Amino acid sequence: MLENIRLSFQGIWSHKMRSFLTMLGIIIGIAAIISIVSTIKGTNEQIKQNLVGSGNNTVEIKLYQNDWEYDATYNGLPQGVPVIGSDTLDSLLEVEGVDSASLYVARNYAEGIYYNNTAFNGGKIYGIDHRYFSTCGYQMQKGRGFTDSDYKNFRKVAILDSDAAKSLFSGTDPLNKTIEIKGELFTVVGICQKTNTFKPVINSMEDYMNYMNASSGGILFIPNASWPIIYNYDEPQNLIIRAKSTDEMSAAGRKCADLLNTSVTSADIKYKASDLLEQAKNLQDLSAATNQQLIWIASISLLVGGIGVMNIMLVSVTERTREIGLKKAIGARKRRILAQFLTEAAVLTSLGGIIGVNIMCALTHYEEYVRCCIENGADLIISGAGLPTDLPKYTAGSSIKLAPIVSPPRTAKVLLKLWDNHYHRVPDLVVIEGPAAGGHLGYSAETVEETARRGYDDEIREILQIVHGYEEKYACTIPVVFAGGVYTHEDILHYLSLGCAGVQMATRFVVTEECDADPRYKQAYLNAKKEDITIMHSPVGMPGRAIRNPFLTEREQEREKISHCYQCLKKCDKASIPYCITTALTRAADGDTDNALLFCGENAWRLDHMTTVPELMAELAGEYLPDSKK
Repeated sequence: MLENIRLSFQGIWSHKMRSFLTMLGIIIGIAAIISIVSTIKGTNEQIKQNLVGSGNNTVEIKLYQNDWEYDATYNGLPQGVPVIGSDTLDSLLEVEGVDSASLYVARNYAEGIYYNNTAFNGGKIYGIDHRYFSTCGYQMQKGRGFTDSDYKNFRKVAILDSDAAKSLFSGTDPLNKTIEIKGELFTVVGICQKTNTFKPVINSMEDYMNYMNASSGGILFIPNASWPIIYNYDEPQNLIIRAKSTDEMSAAGRKCADLLNTSVTSADIKYKASDLLEQAKNLQDLSAATNQQLIWIASISLLVGGIGVMNIMLVSVTERTREIGLKKAIGARKRRILAQFLTEAAVLTSLGGIIGVNIMCALTHYEEYVRCCIENGADLIISGAGLPTDLPKYTAGSSIKLAPIVSPPRTAKVLLKLWDNHYHRVPDLVVIEGPAAGGHLGYSAETVEETARRGYDDEIREILQIVHGYEEKYACTIPVVFAGGVYTHEDILHYLSLGCAGVQMATRFVVTEECDADPRYKQAYLNAKKEDITIMHSPVGMPGRAIRNPFLTEREQEREKISHCYQCLKKCDKASIPYCITTALTRAADGDTDNALLFCGENAWRLDHMTTVPELMAELAGEYLPDSKK
């Protein structure tokens, strides 16, 4: 067996290009399978999270006038809607499937709220009963909750959620501070936060109204007994219930709405519950049909890769007829010869099955994506767009390899020290992303320009020295790969001479026939001149390198209207960003190059012709060098 493995590696090495292309087919097939399974897993998890909402099976029952939520701010007190008394609330608690229930009044657009000269903009104010926090899954971070005495004595006290505290106090401790609400002074007695802070994907305005309970400004809470001090008596109340299980949410919400509507005499005003279960069912049905198609596509990709292996092995057997004949002549059995070739195919396939997944730290569901990769058997996680400080925590107990992306030496120093101190581990691979890279850069725009003038070799050596220190401490080898601006065979040799174990390239492979990018996207690379490669400001908050086009020029003059939010990034303010980066990158993938963000490396302007992967690999190996832009 060991001899067969040795011979397999020998055969693979003697036909490096052929072996590489074979492995590429397997890589594409397995990558397709993992990507699609991960997508399916993520979609199902997202549907589940959207269904659960706040994480504790809550359903809101609100007052509607026809198809619109009733707003007492503009409409005043409704006719024919009685105040919900304690007897009605007791009846609601007895509804099948209801675990807890709470009444509250609200202003979705709070006005006239100030702390000194700071206004509470974009936030909400709720008047709540004593059950609200436990029903909705809030917990106190600082201070105290509302007491029975606060309700009985109509005390002017307030509790802020964490978003409201940041908005109104800007880092100052809010406890025991006095705020003004409609001319009345209220004392802040506590800071609260939801136990589960998950925010689902928003696909429509309906989703926004259903799920985004707290606006960007946060929520300010006061006792409902104190509500008439600043607003109206006998305002219409909203109900929120917590169902005993996810499956009971829809039915429990509908029954509670029906019970409340028995006492409503108005013809056009009714209580309605959010039918989350029905919405989730529709999403699951749509997802199931799509998932089936995706699995078929992935299976075909893997089948094509397998056929490629069979084809290559057929060629290999044909080429080695003399070798086979010689082995038979000296007594080798058919089974032994067959085992040798099967072993070679297995080795080749295994080498091609090393799958790495790139996950940006800036993503909203970063932890979910990491765990999904683990569950689906990925071999390696490459993580950048921020420091993956908690990556070892999310992967604890798994065998998956970790490859953080670092830029300045200080990021490598901080990250490796943090992993060492907190998790007692080191990366399995380190990727250095230099300032000549495409896309988001881990540097300021000024640093990029400065480094372009003096070079980056000293920083590479410094990072290698930092990594070497941890290699000695853990008695292991940590390969370091350089990325960013690698263009020629000489570039590769240069970075290898500095001590890097390898290089990472992207830009040059875009204009290969095998690349599945839109032809118009590839042509944008080929048309780019040196002066077209620019540093732009991304909504992510980092500088980035891209090709200047009408889209970037227009965004420097005015913001692009954002009609849809993907909830893709942790730190993204829809109201202030110049454009949606997801939409901009999607347009690039679709070939709409005039209205898209075209990320590229510093040397993209040097590309002047289409090529193939074998030709490019031969060039990078130093076998031949075609003419290119100088």
